Amino acid sequence: ETPSELPSESPSQPPTNSPTLSPTKPPTEGPSESPSEPPTKKRNSPSDMPSLLPTPLCHDIGDFKFVVGSISYQCDSIQTQTNIDEFCDLRRRYNGGPLLPIKHFCPRACGFDCAPTDSPSKSPSVQPSKVPTFICDVLATKNLAEYEEKVKEIYRTVSGRNAFDGTDPDRMDALNFILDEGACLDPPRMIQRYISALFYYSTEGETWEESEDWVTPKHECDWNGIECNDDLIVTRINRGEISVLNFT
Repeated sequence: ETPSELPSESPSQPPTNSPTLSPTKPPTEGPSESPSEPPTKKRNSPSDMPSLLPTPLCHDIGDFKFVVGSISYQCDSIQTQTNIDEFCDLRRRYNGGPLLPIKHFCPRACGFDCAPTDSPSKSPSVQPSKVPTFICDVLATKNLAEYEEKVKEIYRTVSGRNAFDGTDPDRMDALNFILDEGACLDPPRMIQRYISALFYYSTEGETWEESEDWVTPKHECDWNGIECNDDLIVTRINRGEISVLNFT
């Protein structure tokens, strides 16, 4: 078939827009002198400056030992939550140092965070003393080290020269009881209190049905089963089938 009409010689309407003569936007004058944003740091690059906080040295002291209920323990003895609840807040000494909770000597076993809570100050406010102050006029001691040695000296007269070499946990428990409470009494009274505590530990007092008041801050004459005269001198200890006469 042929078209009904011949094509027109020119378009019916002129084009809507004439072609552009130049680019819409001129190019920029040149590259910028510096990038708009700094490059990201390389992976694993070191920090800008070292941390102010020291890395905490949190580790259990391998040769630290403590005695509880006539049994000697070490940090690796603390293995369960029951052990943590039972031992970690008890206060003991290490190598004649200050009296501290066991968790300070066994931080990992106790789950204790020994990292400092705040950044350290640039310098200490007061120069610490080398030996903690503990004055006991009755025993003529001026610091904790003198006090501890004097107490041991008194108790060696009744328990023997090697009483506190670590081989007798009952004597160590009794000694630590006195040291922990910081008893400052005349020697006869110090001995009476020590022997009362030693009786408790050596007869497994923690298993007694009635052990109230024993190894507490109360006067030993107030411990259940102990009889004293009017001068508060122990004359007898009655514990079930166990009876000690002529205590002094």
